[in-house]
Amino acid sequence: DVEGSFNVQLLVSLGPPEFSAIGFGELGGLQVGVQRLGGGLRAGQEKEVQFRWRMIALPLAKLRVVADAPFDNVPETDEGNNALEAIVRVESRYLDQWWLERIDAPGAWALTQGSPEVVVAVIDSGLDWAHPELAGAIWTNPREIPANGLDDDGNGFIDDLHGWDFVDYDNDSLHGSPLEPHGTAVAALIAGAADGKGTTGVAPGVKLMDLRVLDRRGEGRWADAFKAIEYAIANGAAIVNMSFSSPYSEEDEAWFNRHLEPLLERARKQGLILVASAGKVGWPARSPHVIAVSATTKADEAASYSNFGPEVEFAAPGGSLSWEQLKAALARARSLEDVLPVVGDLLITPWPGEYYGWFAGTSASAPIVSGAIALLRSLKPDLSLEQVREILKATATDLGEPGKDDRFGYGLINAAAAVRHLAAAGQER
Repeated sequence: DVEGSFNVQLLVSLGPPEFSAIGFGELGGLQVGVQRLGGGLRAGQEKEVQFRWRMIALPLAKLRVVADAPFDNVPETDEGNNALEAIVRVESRYLDQWWLERIDAPGAWALTQGSPEVVVAVIDSGLDWAHPELAGAIWTNPREIPANGLDDDGNGFIDDLHGWDFVDYDNDSLHGSPLEPHGTAVAALIAGAADGKGTTGVAPGVKLMDLRVLDRRGEGRWADAFKAIEYAIANGAAIVNMSFSSPYSEEDEAWFNRHLEPLLERARKQGLILVASAGKVGWPARSPHVIAVSATTKADEAASYSNFGPEVEFAAPGGSLSWEQLKAALARARSLEDVLPVVGDLLITPWPGEYYGWFAGTSASAPIVSGAIALLRSLKPDLSLEQVREILKATATDLGEPGKDDRFGYGLINAAAAVRHLAAAGQER
């Protein structure tokens, strides 16, 4: 019953040595289908082919079949018969956006879906700006003239129209080294389009600043993360999402306290709200200037992979696997049937290249909290970190032991209750 459709393209080659049909439309890094049919076609020959196609990941898919000769000099009787579209229905449970229901995002949308004046900096592995879920949400630097080769705003970055790629050190995450899906998935959980197609973010009306610090392997340098935070401070971000973590160790504590803490404190004093994955409860989540988020499953249980500690303030949906566990499961899979047992309560999010795939972990729970905070700041832009914390504390759904605990913090965030609380406080004044 989900509205909208997805295009899955099936390319058919009619030339020798064989007649083949290969499906494109990768989900979770896997092809959704491959079908090969022996025997190529010769001139004047006709052949009827039946395609067997199984879709498992989307509730309503539009299958687009394209059949064409691979060479332009091969004449065809009817050049207009190369495309056929048909609706393929599949089980709706594969696009159950349970994470939105668990935090009651639809209830919050009755008051706001987010303001375009609120900018969320996504410090991650880069965003696919062209993905339909993100194309309308990408922040544009108002002080920069596009593609003129100049640093118009004098911030030290040339043509930084949508942010900056600190991996390739240029202005465009889409060109250069390939993107890991992580950043695109994180961004869409915050502000994916509310267009009735695909998935929807918690705050679909806000804008996203693309600050890439993680490479194609999901690895990065703290020096680049520092620069990205400084960029967010200097260029008008209201919220910073950091879905990464450095494991805690006593040996590193002095270094982080000396180098990272002053920067995070400066960001907070400048009015930015910083959110990070609890991960192993290392840095940046360990900082008192950052909201640390743990992960819950579809059943509101503490996710087994999520580390816990007194630093955890709130919990949000993350699914049953960590991002690393999910990638390992996909790498081992030889068919979609191998994947199904492990993706039961994961999240489905956009991936680069107009694809959709599975996502999970505290990497997913942090942007869900960032999206909820973006809704609050859309109603009251000058909310401080302390005020945001108090609102989320007052409205979270208490899980686990009564009161604050090391696993859920103050509880599972409730976006609807939070925005209603803020709206009611404003009316009382």
